[in-house]
Amino acid sequence: MKIVFPLLLAVMLTACTQHDAVHQENINTVADSLNRAPIYKIGLADIMSSVLVHHHNLWFAGVNGDWKLAEKELNEIKGRLNTAQTIEDKKKETAAIPLLYPKLDSILYAIQRKNTKGFKSSFQSLTNGCNSCHQAVNSKIFVPNP
Repeated sequence: MKIVFPLLLAVMLTACTQHDAVHQENINTVADSLNRAPIYKIGLADIMSSVLVHHHNLWFAGVNGDWKLAEKELNEIKGRLNTAQTIEDKKKETAAIPLLYPKLDSILYAIQRKNTKGFKSSFQSLTNGCNSCHQAVNSKIFVPNP
């Protein structure tokens, strides 16, 4: 019995060492695969699709007098447009984005005053500005009027 226990212990330790080596080899294989995998980079289409969603939400919040939500949605649009300019700064499609900022400021002014009529007018101006830019860069996508 005294010989069996050390022999059994030696077999177990050897098995664990071999298992650890196989386990580490598997980890290394997965890590190598991840390092070679392409990294997803958000593009202008992804950003602008998000802007469109917030554009619609902004409209519904504003016409229903939910001014807190309207301001949140407006800030989301501003943030997405800033991201588009930063990520795609060399594309012609982002060159006109600064022209939208006065229109966004006009919407903010209407929101702060809880002015539905001013909101609708400013929102229409923003929508027209978006579509003018899309036409200028020959985009086939247009922002619908709510």
